[in-house]
Amino acid sequence: MLVDGAPLTDERLPGYYCNIGYVPQDPYIAEGTLMDNLAFGVRPEDRSEDRAWEVLAITQLTEVVRDLPQGLHTPIQERATRLSGGQRQRLAIARALYRDPQVLVLDEATSALDSQTEAALIRALRVHGDDRIILSIAHRVTTLKDADTIHVMNEGRIVAHGSYDELSDSSDEFRRLAALDDGEPLPSETP
Repeated sequence: MLVDGAPLTDERLPGYYCNIGYVPQDPYIAEGTLMDNLAFGVRPEDRSEDRAWEVLAITQLTEVVRDLPQGLHTPIQERATRLSGGQRQRLAIARALYRDPQVLVLDEATSALDSQTEAALIRALRVHGDDRIILSIAHRVTTLKDADTIHVMNEGRIVAHGSYDELSDSSDEFRRLAALDDGEPLPSETP
């Protein structure tokens, strides 16, 4: 892997960790308070509640947290069973945003969200991350509608790339995925 044209070696790697926020499909939620999870790895004296509320607003969790008994300081158990799957995913995205990374990697990170919540979240990420690179891995094609470039993979290989509109016009594989996403029958299944 190259960063700024130079190999990312073991010696250079630690300096890049703080610039990358990673959110998996099934995020880890630690036992502690909500604030502990948002500022995970940040010393308590260096935490900012203002920053916490900023990232909660971006991820549409402000009302959810305000409704909790102790707000930001509400204890949550490991796996955060009092939160829905979509709320856990948005909490993990908020945690990744807390440190304001230059690169945000979303690995199926919105799969538990309904389409309206996901669309609003993606719009908010774009508005609040103009200078941020967002790499989104998704099976749901609608997640990628506003992406600058989409790479379509099949069996571990990139088979097409371009914007959503370009791929809709030029890629059978992309159209097939989009049809699945829309719940439409595949072209070969059409009577």
